[in-house]
Amino acid sequence: MRDWIDITGWTLLHFVWQGALLGLAIAGILWLCRRRSANARYAVASGGLVALLAAPVVTAAVLWQAARTFEPLRRTDSAAAREPGGGSTSGHALVPRGSVDAIQYRLAAVLPGLVAVWLAGVSLLLVRMGGGLWRVHRLHEAGLAAPASRWQEVAARLALRLGFVDAVRVVESRLVGTPTVVGWMRPIVLLPVAALANLTSAQVEALLAHELAHIRRHDHLVNLLQSLGQILLFYHPAVWWVSGRIRTEREHCCDDVALVVSGDRAGYASALAALEDWRGREAAPVVAATDGPLGGRVRRILDRPPEPQRRPRGRTWAVALVLCAGVGAVLWSWL
Repeated sequence: MRDWIDITGWTLLHFVWQGALLGLAIAGILWLCRRRSANARYAVASGGLVALLAAPVVTAAVLWQAARTFEPLRRTDSAAAREPGGGSTSGHALVPRGSVDAIQYRLAAVLPGLVAVWLAGVSLLLVRMGGGLWRVHRLHEAGLAAPASRWQEVAARLALRLGFVDAVRVVESRLVGTPTVVGWMRPIVLLPVAALANLTSAQVEALLAHELAHIRRHDHLVNLLQSLGQILLFYHPAVWWVSGRIRTEREHCCDDVALVVSGDRAGYASALAALEDWRGREAAPVVAATDGPLGGRVRRILDRPPEPQRRPRGRTWAVALVLCAGVGAVLWSWL
């Protein structure tokens, strides 16, 4: 029982500096790719998230192997301690006794509490995610029961153009404020009734192309797996940052598809701006046309330079703390 707690706890601690170093590497590669296509940056960010998720798995495997290696030593020392004149030393299961200092002993003592807090955080986030998935399920069921939209033929033509084999169902709904994709096996595009009244046919067609691009890229499934990884490593800012970059570049990729279909940058940008007026305060549980930083997307579509943004002080301090913890953990591992 104690071994898996130790392995999990040390894995969580090691990921503090591992995530910091990986985050810096990913940021550097993304900076080098700043003039490349959105698909290239999306691939870099996705690969970075895979690396972040793989780091704890590798660490846990190494610690588990170390625990098996030192288990015979512990048994031998325990037998020697029971013999007359045998010495008795205490140590951690995963670290050789001779190289453990007082700080490491204190960290080992708090591992059960650390693992308990991590499990509590993961559980709460899983419950929250389950609520979002249930809402998606309800929207999907409502979409299946609703009649097909008048834009169904347009969507079928666009789907054929984008290389779809099966037709995608399109319905109009009052339950969403932005065009939204629900479902994976039988995806449905939900169009907001209120938003359609003030959009031109070309603008609606571009928005449909954006949503169909999400379906063609299987973004709904990728977003689900991405959210699970983000939940497991919720305590590290680098994971949240990389995940946010994935969502941003994902929207840019679909925006590029919509621009190819519409050919009207100004019209598509105005459609996104109009959708923002109907966007509710509730976070969207699925990939939608207005997911991501809308202002940056509109300026990118219009080929305008990004606005200079003042970095929040809290985020700067968080990054600084992570980097300091990373440097400290690296130095500690060399002791």
